[in-house]
Amino acid sequence: MKLTPLTDCIGSEVEGVDLANASDDERQKIKHALLDRGVLFFRKQSLNTEDQSNFVSAFANSTSHQSWMRSAGPNVYIVEAKPSESYNYSSGFVHWHQDSTFFTHYPHGSLLSAQHLPEIGGDTLWSSTYAAFKAFPEPVKQMLLSLEALHDSTASKIYRLHPFMNTTENIESKTKTVFKHMPVTHPVVVKHPCTNKPCLFVNRVWTSKIIDIDLDLSESILKLCYDWIAKPRFQVRWKWNLGDVALYDNISTAHIALHDYTDSRLLYRSDFRYN
Repeated sequence: MKLTPLTDCIGSEVEGVDLANASDDERQKIKHALLDRGVLFFRKQSLNTEDQSNFVSAFANSTSHQSWMRSAGPNVYIVEAKPSESYNYSSGFVHWHQDSTFFTHYPHGSLLSAQHLPEIGGDTLWSSTYAAFKAFPEPVKQMLLSLEALHDSTASKIYRLHPFMNTTENIESKTKTVFKHMPVTHPVVVKHPCTNKPCLFVNRVWTSKIIDIDLDLSESILKLCYDWIAKPRFQVRWKWNLGDVALYDNISTAHIALHDYTDSRLLYRSDFRYN
């Protein structure tokens, strides 16, 4: 197995492994690399839904809290963007975010596999929330370590979930299923459960405010974090090919998908929590 770093602080491309038939030893090496690099990329895997589900189940504890999403198989969820359709991504997932932080037990990470891609565009970028926090001056670090923030999916945000919902079922019922988990409070800086590394854990999509401080001050602090995470020096950008796989940590990285195309883009996503 060969790992090639793509930037100084985040992302590596992995060669010489077949994820559909990975051994226990290979999965352990992949886990160690993921914890170190935040996101790993694998070319030419072409996983089917069974392969994807089996790999994630063997890799870590698969999660089922995304059951409101459209499913392609056990713990395999459909992430599809069709800009021609009526819903509007312009103020939804075009922001840097970590997935499903409105849950108490949010995913620790996810696997994405490319199923259908636009002819041009559709790249995904990841940013190291660990490197971003580490780069703050010490007084800023100490302030952020003392704060907690509210994460929710309010009525003003729920439309962002509609493209991912299982439309064969009642949308209102699915919305209530999501709502019953909200709101939740997480530290602004989360200690990673495996590495204990401090990682920024706020995002424009799901974080509503820092608790117990003035709203104007909360918005200023959150904007500081959002803009800091978005700095190019913490980022890696992946240009998808059909069959590619990205395996990412949802605590030590944030991500953004570029909606710069006019045709459709289909990925399958499987979530996990570390053992």
